[in-house]
Amino acid sequence: VRCGQHHTLALSAKGDVWLAGCVGKVDNSMRNKVFTRMIDFETGSVHAIASGENHVLAATRDGRVYSWGVGKNGVLGLGKNDRNQATPQEIA
Repeated sequence: VRCGQHHTLALSAKGDVWLAGCVGKVDNSMRNKVFTRMIDFETGSVHAIASGENHVLAATRDGRVYSWGVGKNGVLGLGKNDRNQATPQEIA
C-alpha cells in the first residue's frame, strides 16, 4: 500500500494496481471513493508501485516504468515541460 496527498494505491499479490482517490488532483472526475482496479495495466503485470505526494510510479514485470500525476519540477521523468498526466505514461 502506498499513499499520497489525495490518493491511496494498493498492489495485489497477483500484480494488479488498485486506486482510491485521485493522483495529484489532476482530473477530479477520475476520483474514486472506493478502491477500483486500474485498467491502464494488463491484469497481473505490475511488479512494484511507489508514490509521492502528488504522483505515482509503477514498474511492470517486463521492465517498463510508468508515471502519472502532477509533473512539477520534473518528478514524472517524462521530459514534457513539467506537464501533469492524468493517466500512466511510460518513461522512456
